Amino acid sequence: MRLGTIFYLYRVRLRARLVQELLAVAGIAVGVALLFASQVANNSLSSSVSHLASGLVGKSRLQVTARDPLGFDQRLLGRVQGLPGVLTAVPVLQRSVNLIGPRGSASVDLIGVNAMFASLEGKLLQHVSSGQLPRREGLAVPSPIARQIGVTALQSLKLQAGDRSTRIDVALVLQTSDIGELVDSPIVVAPLSMSQRLTAMPNRISRIVVEPRPGADDKVRRELVALAGAHLNITPALFDATIFRQAESPTSQSTELFSAISALVGFMFAFNAMLLTVPQRRNLISDLRLDGYPPLEIVEVMLFDALVLGIVGSTVGLLLGDLLSGGLLQANPGYLSFAFPVGSARVVSWQSVALAYCGGLLAAFAGVTIPLRRDIFIRESSAVHRSKGSSHSMILWSLVAGLGALVLTSLILLDGVTTVGVGIVAFACLVIAMLLLLPVVLRLTVKLFDIAQRPVMGVSPRIAVIELQSSSTRARS
Repeated sequence: MRLGTIFYLYRVRLRARLVQELLAVAGIAVGVALLFASQVANNSLSSSVSHLASGLVGKSRLQVTARDPLGFDQRLLGRVQGLPGVLTAVPVLQRSVNLIGPRGSASVDLIGVNAMFASLEGKLLQHVSSGQLPRREGLAVPSPIARQIGVTALQSLKLQAGDRSTRIDVALVLQTSDIGELVDSPIVVAPLSMSQRLTAMPNRISRIVVEPRPGADDKVRRELVALAGAHLNITPALFDATIFRQAESPTSQSTELFSAISALVGFMFAFNAMLLTVPQRRNLISDLRLDGYPPLEIVEVMLFDALVLGIVGSTVGLLLGDLLSGGLLQANPGYLSFAFPVGSARVVSWQSVALAYCGGLLAAFAGVTIPLRRDIFIRESSAVHRSKGSSHSMILWSLVAGLGALVLTSLILLDGVTTVGVGIVAFACLVIAMLLLLPVVLRLTVKLFDIAQRPVMGVSPRIAVIELQSSSTRARS
């Protein structure tokens, strides 16, 4: 069948079932929006800390870190730089502080670095030249934080570190062109000496990031362990990102479970919404069959319907999910924000878009084709002579499979849900059991009601039973 003919048939039918089609689009959009928003929120939470960690350590592969916020003596830096296998060793002071401006306050991490920091080639201040910074000392503040507290370059603000409060100037407002995605991280950067003065930590640093010479990593690690003794930690340079992934594991698992539930709920919503359009499509199939169209051409018409629904519903769902993901990211878990500099950047990967879009298309194709599979490939004459044994065997199969899925769900719950994957399997088994058992339960309920109402001999109950026992849209799907 020509594409123009298929499009014409769809346009004519759309006028008669516009409301039903809009409900189907809404069902797909809700599922896609929930799935997309949960994926974006999960990816963004971990990416903000990972970007900051990589931007801070640059090319370094090892680091010496303090075990408490008070840091350690800066004189250790000279001993680390003197190790034979060390190519570069850079001191860093990192301390949680509070910035207070004319329009509000913000909790950030103060990053104190010196001129050697540029040798690491990290993304933090990578594109900021010394000529951009004023000669007088001051803070380099990312533009989102500057807007939040209402300050601009060369204005002053109040910095609180513990019980100490100091007025300090803003030397530079950092833009995306300066530090890339780190512009959304809750940090401010300052010279190391000034950071030590602001935090009342003279000659103290939080870490030393180390770039060993090629092939000397193991040797340098052993030498650093000997220097650190039992008072400091020797870890890989990106160890902070690893720790954060472990800390945010409960949040990540709950988000993954929410994604799976969203996908199933959205699929069910879309599937049931599209059942409202089944009678019109069933009549169309009968008309096309009377006009002599073969099953394959009828399938083309149905697939075009599904494609339109899937594209429109998925597109609307992605737009809604984009708005929803912004709302989800406004409230990061408190225990993570307190311990890590979690940024507000939203990371939208192509995998998240593809997964949500493909899920919407799958729901559309399933919702259109599954309820009409018999109408397309089985002629009415064959359907009339369909044996009752086949119907009884289908009921028996549904009952056995549904009970099996219900038993499997019970066993999983009794054993305990230990991972997200196990929880998703349990939830999926419960949904399958519900889908398989509900038609059987409905048939049995109607049968029992039929037996119970026979002594009454009422007309209304009998008509209700006949209507419930007839081949309705949902029963035939």
